[in-house]
Amino acid sequence: MIKRPFDLLNNLVGKKVEIGMKAGKIVRGKLLAFDIHMNLVVENPEIVEENSSKSATHIFIRGDSLIYVHPLQE
Repeated sequence: MIKRPFDLLNNLVGKKVEIGMKAGKIVRGKLLAFDIHMNLVVENPEIVEENSSKSATHIFIRGDSLIYVHPLQE
C-alpha cells in the first residue's frame, strides 16, 4: 500500500522506470537507489533529449531536477 511518495519509490527499486526531468530530458533505466532528497541512482540509463539518445552504466540524478518517475513494463 502506498501512503507516502517514498513508498512508491521503495516499490520501484530494482525495476525499470522512466524519469522526466525539468530540462526536457527523459531517462529510462533500472532504479537502484534514492535518498530523502529524492536523488536517484539509475543503472544502464538511456538518456533521451530531442532527437538524440545517450547511454551509460550508471547515472546520478538530483532530486530537484525531477518532474516525474513512472514505472515501465518489463
